Amino acid sequence: MRYLKLSAYSLALAAFFCADAISNDNYCADANGDGKENIVDITYGLAYMYDSGPPPVSFQEADFDRRRLYTIADLAGIIQCVFCDGPPIDCANDPLGAPIYPALDTTFKIIYPNTVPANVSTFVLCLNLNEREWDIKGFTLPLEILLDGQSASVDSIVFPETDQPLEELALLSNIHDSGKIVLGALSIPAGPSGAGRFAEIYLATPDSPTPLTLEVQWTTLVPKLGPPEDSSLYPLVVTSLGSPDFLPLLVGSCCLLAGDANGDGRVNIADVTFIISRIFTGGAPPPCNDAADANGDNTNNIIDITYLIARIFADGPAPVCGSTAS
Repeated sequence: MRYLKLSAYSLALAAFFCADAISNDNYCADANGDGKENIVDITYGLAYMYDSGPPPVSFQEADFDRRRLYTIADLAGIIQCVFCDGPPIDCANDPLGAPIYPALDTTFKIIYPNTVPANVSTFVLCLNLNEREWDIKGFTLPLEILLDGQSASVDSIVFPETDQPLEELALLSNIHDSGKIVLGALSIPAGPSGAGRFAEIYLATPDSPTPLTLEVQWTTLVPKLGPPEDSSLYPLVVTSLGSPDFLPLLVGSCCLLAGDANGDGRVNIADVTFIISRIFTGGAPPPCNDAADANGDNTNNIIDITYLIARIFADGPAPVCGSTAS
């Protein structure tokens, strides 16, 4: 592990100023063993999951949602309870719920470029969300990145600061050895919705004379989340307290730059005229349909034209990589 980023300082400030004011001695969430449930337990849990901090004093006492594992869902639940957006859970009396086994949800897609161009020594791997209606309370995404089947070298991870659906979250990242990373987020206090780029992963790439195949896949990482089930960190998206947790679908795409309809490596008015020519005069097809699908609705049509015009001339939302081929 080489890197941790907390992009929202409000979490630490709230922990300092409000620890006693918003605590409760009866709920199940006491990760640090001080006999209270408060926002300090959130920072304690984040440090354990993402920055080699100490484990919960008692996994049973830290298991807020009573689902037998200590995950980002427990921290998201504390946030909702602290800010009066969810029901309290009595650790002593509430029975254990069903274990967490997140199911794959094919409507929730994380789209990434599946090719690295030839003759480049660095490449920015952009991860895009495909929908605009997710109410995200938190997520943990442990990923392994492969170039032509070999582990990639990850230099850094950036969460864009503008026009992004996750800008109100506490965003965290870790870089492990052998091309493995973990991305995490926690809502403060409510998850935003939206589609678009949410993470940029900077890779050191071999200067190859031919394009390289890029693959992103799920992996497992320490720390352990049990007992009673001694499971490692695994991918999980949390929408709301009590709702089913799920795994997103990872989708490789030809899209290297969202909105770049003509494939020249830039997003400008030339892409607008390219799409107009294609739709109205039978012009050449886009080199990549997913890049031309500027609004991310998985269809190439006139809406993409108005979307790009709004972006170029009126500072509208950033283009999104579609998944028309998936």
